[in-house]
Amino acid sequence: KSENNTDPNVDPIYHGHSGPVGVSTPPNPDPLLLQWQQSLHELGYPIIDANGPTQYGTSIMSMTIKDGMRQSTANSYLESNICPQLNILTGAFVTKVLIKGQPYGDQPKAVGVEFTKGNREYRVQATKETILSAGTYNSPHILMLSGIGHREHLEEFEISPIWADLPVGDNLQDHVALVISMPIKNTTNLLSGAEINVQQLYDPVLRHTGPLAQLPTLYLLFNSSVNPDWTYPDINLNSGIIAANGLGFENIFYLDKRPEEWRPYIEGVIANSNLEVIPVLTRPKATGFVRLKSRDPTAYPIIQQNLLRHPDDRQAFLD
Repeated sequence: KSENNTDPNVDPIYHGHSGPVGVSTPPNPDPLLLQWQQSLHELGYPIIDANGPTQYGTSIMSMTIKDGMRQSTANSYLESNICPQLNILTGAFVTKVLIKGQPYGDQPKAVGVEFTKGNREYRVQATKETILSAGTYNSPHILMLSGIGHREHLEEFEISPIWADLPVGDNLQDHVALVISMPIKNTTNLLSGAEINVQQLYDPVLRHTGPLAQLPTLYLLFNSSVNPDWTYPDINLNSGIIAANGLGFENIFYLDKRPEEWRPYIEGVIANSNLEVIPVLTRPKATGFVRLKSRDPTAYPIIQQNLLRHPDDRQAFLD
């Protein structure tokens, strides 16, 4: 219901065409990317819609882009439905969900939130419901600070359990990925790469076109040797073209942390146009956890990923 897919070739059974979120298929993928897809097809992988009835095969991925602009919750839902009842408070830091009910009671109820803004503390009471949507790490962090989670862990920080012995912060999972760069020797047919200049910044906003209006990506979804269910692939090869004359490797992959350590290893990669193939473990079996480091709400929680701890994950990634 949320999707407004503009691709006329998608199956309407699996896609919506009247929702608020614009979805489109990149109109002009790089010819080399299509040749790469054709090569995979010749190896026996069917060309599919990855969001259709089956996920085994290759697909140019649809993206949440409408008229050359990235879609978001704000421009899909809020901008067209501004109402006087909507109040957005920026610069506020939530420290606790206020919960009404006796410790270990059957039906505790969230009745508001406690937050800080500037140097002041505030409490806001809900008239209907409280929705906590603070992300993978911060949601369990706030819940534990509010007294919801493993009883022993909460008591370790002298937090009175309101609703104890719930697996809050457990079962943390994430996708493991590795970037493999394949230099492109013959760049004759490559499309021009995206660049930060006045013309390319102008085109998406006013003309809804240009290299910055899309980033075509090819997915290959298949099974590892530890996954016998061919309807449920556990490996994704995510492929894309990064041209040497456009936005570089470090811009696309956010390599802004400790550049002095990684730059010597990829200087040659950055200088070339590359087919970037990124194996992604899509259905990991290893689980980690989020725990409190302190009862201070501003202290970052402990995040233990346990990536590749399960032997099947290691074998799948090697495959």
